[in-house]
Amino acid sequence: MATALPSTNDKTERNEIIYGQEKVVVTLLQILSRAKNMVDICADFRAPSVSIEVEPYNKALLDLKSRGVRFRQITEITKDNLSSSKELMRFAEVRHLDGVKGNFMTSEKEYLAPVVLFQKGKVTSQIIYSNVREVLEQHKYLFETLWTRAVAAKHKIQEMEDGIKPDFIEIVRDPIEIQNIFINLIKSSTKEIMIMIPTTNAIRCQADIGILQLLKKIATNNDVNIRILAPLNDYSVE
Repeated sequence: MATALPSTNDKTERNEIIYGQEKVVVTLLQILSRAKNMVDICADFRAPSVSIEVEPYNKALLDLKSRGVRFRQITEITKDNLSSSKELMRFAEVRHLDGVKGNFMTSEKEYLAPVVLFQKGKVTSQIIYSNVREVLEQHKYLFETLWTRAVAAKHKIQEMEDGIKPDFIEIVRDPIEIQNIFINLIKSSTKEIMIMIPTTNAIRCQADIGILQLLKKIATNNDVNIRILAPLNDYSVE
């Protein structure tokens, strides 16, 4: 196999595109073998099958564990890659992130990313390689940001196997979207609605956009129990 990269003794910083699956595999193996402390990979749902099914790559990843190198991977765990994700967890810290894209890998001093996306069980045929410090720092920061947002693979897998719909909290800032969500929640209620309105001005606003009238309609027509906690003062709605 041809040598894809020069020795780490070469201090020249460079960015380059490496072509051909053979050279890509050589580059992957060289970077993994050079890693001393850490390897971080962010990759989409195709990655777990590549990690397990491409034998030279799989052996190199297993070698990280035997050498005490910390290996973390962010990916999207789906029903199609569930088995390979479980296998990957034997030698890597794995976290799940919905719809993750932007595949890349970093070690202490090197970075690479596919130009052509991985296919199931196959290594990509083109990658971008860099040992430029600024590129590394940017992608290490990106990885840490995504890592904090991702969930532990074991929790995601348990949810999938037990058929549990995951809990989530979403912050909505668009006033129109907030209003639509509020109206849809009211319309979908079948038994009880409990609302806290903090000020009389807020009550007026709810009345102006028709929320209080909608609540009255839902209570009358659908027999929904509605309870409102609010400082009414001198304001009331007929």
